[in-house]
Amino acid sequence: MIRLPLVAALLCVASLTRLVGADAPAPAPATTPAPAPAADAAATAGWTNDQKASYLIGLNMGKRLKPFAGDLDAKLIVKAIEDALAGKPSAVSAAEEPAVMQAFQDGMQAKEAKRAESRVADNKKWLDENAKKDGITTTASGLQYQVLTKGAGKQAAMGKTVTVHYVGTMLDGTTFDSSVARGEPADFPLNPGGLIQGWLEALPMMKEGDKWKLFIPSDLAYGPQGNQGIAPNSLLIFEVELIKVGGGEPAPGGVEAVPLK
Repeated sequence: MIRLPLVAALLCVASLTRLVGADAPAPAPATTPAPAPAADAAATAGWTNDQKASYLIGLNMGKRLKPFAGDLDAKLIVKAIEDALAGKPSAVSAAEEPAVMQAFQDGMQAKEAKRAESRVADNKKWLDENAKKDGITTTASGLQYQVLTKGAGKQAAMGKTVTVHYVGTMLDGTTFDSSVARGEPADFPLNPGGLIQGWLEALPMMKEGDKWKLFIPSDLAYGPQGNQGIAPNSLLIFEVELIKVGGGEPAPGGVEAVPLK
């Protein structure tokens, strides 16, 4: 089932606390957004706190509606908000509302299903071409990696906790998560269920000091479900630097990756 949380927010008006509250942290390592650029203080000079709060409410609404930018009329959204705040009746009748919103949701689901299906073919084509490049290793699972820096430290293993720096990007270069941008490395236990499969396969092959670029097919990432900020069937690219291998007991029969000849 394709998840459309923003459609749900349209069907039942989101509460003010949801609009102004921070997004819930998503499962590591691939969903915490990188810090946004610093705001221009001059742009809000002279604004009252209520004015700033008003802007932030609108900004958060806009962020949640952004995936639907090509299907929604921004001017009508603003008009609807103004009408609601002024106590005016809805221009769309209450009797018509369920059918309108159901048709919108059905249309968005159909479009997303088509896009998700297209991504599978596009990703395969991209990975097939990427596999031909010098320095790219493809494993039996379809994971691809490139060694950027060779380390000589301790080998990682399933069951161990690792300290890493990483940057996660989409095929178009968009960064969706970055410990580097946050200025602090992250600790992850190498346990099934705690990380995406692509990481669980790659990290046990790495040593302290290694820096690899991972090209993770969607079936080794978030698959057809997607995740917060990550569309269904998305291929993910990570640069991962293994800083430290910590405690924990190596798990027997850990993930083994055999490069394809």
